Amino acid sequence: MKKNGFLYRWRGFVQGAFALWFIGFVIVGYAANETVVWNVRVGKAKLASIPQYISALGSLTAMKAVAISPVVDGKISQINFSNGQMLVEGDVIAQLDSQQAQAQVNKAQASYKSAQQKYERYKQLSAQGIANISRQELDDQRANLETTKAELAEKQADLDQLSIKAPFSGVLGEFKYNAGDYINAGNALVKLVNKTQLLVNYDIPQNYLSSLKKGQRATISVRAFPDDTFTGTVNFISPTVDDSTRSVTVQALVPNPDQILLPGMFVKVNQEIGTKNNILVVPDQAILADVKGYYVFQVVGNKVSQVYIKLGTRHGGEAQIKSGIKEGATIVILGQQKLQDGSQVNVLANDAGRHQDSSVSQSPRQ
Repeated sequence: MKKNGFLYRWRGFVQGAFALWFIGFVIVGYAANETVVWNVRVGKAKLASIPQYISALGSLTAMKAVAISPVVDGKISQINFSNGQMLVEGDVIAQLDSQQAQAQVNKAQASYKSAQQKYERYKQLSAQGIANISRQELDDQRANLETTKAELAEKQADLDQLSIKAPFSGVLGEFKYNAGDYINAGNALVKLVNKTQLLVNYDIPQNYLSSLKKGQRATISVRAFPDDTFTGTVNFISPTVDDSTRSVTVQALVPNPDQILLPGMFVKVNQEIGTKNNILVVPDQAILADVKGYYVFQVVGNKVSQVYIKLGTRHGGEAQIKSGIKEGATIVILGQQKLQDGSQVNVLANDAGRHQDSSVSQSPRQ
């Protein structure tokens, strides 16, 4: 009985294994007959005009930056702003002691007022013929009036020089003196910088001199803001070539209304130097890469072919193709992430599938 039970169990095991094998064979056979068709969107390889650029390294400087200093010696009686504070043109940054200068202005004002009254009295008497006032006396009084007026203007100018004003709007740096300090004429009190417009200075090899023109666009990028680019316009090209580097100094004006960029920053510059026509391009999102290089998926019939290409410059969402495909080739631009060479595809119409992810959209065929 034990022997028969063992044979019975062994026969059951064999039958179960055969059944599992048969089911697996059927599934594999079904899968082998199934073809996955991927939904994709496509674009055309076309001829276009693309700008040409040359890259350089440069640095930013402020278009307006000045060390604020007094024009006369004096004791600082008041500082009206603090480090890093913004101000507008004409604001009084600091005031030197003005007591003596103010007294001189008051004295000059009194002399001018007296001379003015005396001249008007002589003029009135001469006109009325009441007093025997000669023409020479009247001219002397007019000259005295003009002299006192000039003296008043001089004293007022001396007083105004004691008010240290901002020559333009900007941001203050660090003050080098405090209220109560004595400062000599010409010594820097503080630096004032306007950051709304910056200049980028860089050098271009002399070989490109014939391609350089004022008004060309220069695109600026900095490591501090890797996702942002800033656009400037060439406003200066050096009239001479540096004999040690054989390069030409170029300067571009960069608007900086948000004041994100700072003077002194190290930047990368891509300057436009012209335009090339009849360049073969494809949409930039069509480009893929692996260890062998760059490639695209070209649609041929209802299948795709993996074509390796030689890539040129990229600009404005388009990539230059130097070799690998020809004008008019149909290229997959969306849904190519899971494609392989020879994959079957279903090309979506231009107005279809805009709200679906075609990279995961598929339909099986038997």
